[in-house]
Amino acid sequence: MDKLRIKAFIAEDEEYALELLAGYIQKRPELELAGYAESGDEALKKIRSQSYDLLFIDINLPGLSGMEVLQGLERIPYVIFTTAYDEYAIKAFDLGAVDYILKPFDRKRFNKAVDRALSRIGKDSLNAESIRMLGLSCRNSDSYFLIPYDDIVYLSTHAKHTVIHTKNKEVKTTKMLKSIIDNLPEIKFKRIHKQYMINLDYVSHYKYFEGGQYVLFMDDEEKTTLPIGRKYFEELRRTFRK
Repeated sequence: MDKLRIKAFIAEDEEYALELLAGYIQKRPELELAGYAESGDEALKKIRSQSYDLLFIDINLPGLSGMEVLQGLERIPYVIFTTAYDEYAIKAFDLGAVDYILKPFDRKRFNKAVDRALSRIGKDSLNAESIRMLGLSCRNSDSYFLIPYDDIVYLSTHAKHTVIHTKNKEVKTTKMLKSIIDNLPEIKFKRIHKQYMINLDYVSHYKYFEGGQYVLFMDDEEKTTLPIGRKYFEELRRTFRK
């Protein structure tokens, strides 16, 4: 990323708001307007195909919503939401948004949001991608969550969804376990079965039972027991021997 020219992208379906943002961006020497889209589907396609540093995105877009666009990305740029609806602010910040600008906004408010983004970019600190360092970002049918890794006891997959079992609650997400694995720190989480992945910090011990079955005992409040799949046992045993 060029330190002097931050590549910005706008996802906005209102012509006036799109032109306003484009004009504001062009007045900031640090920014380069590198692309725009007028629907969520178009935004997702373009952001997936090219790398951008800073995203200005509306919540209510034709097709996919702004939230759904972010959920569809592997790498998420720094994000500034621009919207007329304040009820999504908490969800936006859970997704790692730099700022949340309510319409109508003026150049002063725009510049404040950009300055906040540039300060984060300059320090190489928290952005939507590095939020993975803090926890697992996921959603269910109506809510978004950022679950600290230390709170996750284990994950289980059922049909076309995954349940994240934490110290205090269970969160059901439509993501399959295989798509979540890459977002979990390998040093902390291990798959023990085709249906289960565990946090090593909560493991008590494992035990062999007659018939060739190994069972893992978790040191959580429920004293959970989970089966260990044969194909995963040797790697798990090596982990405990380290």
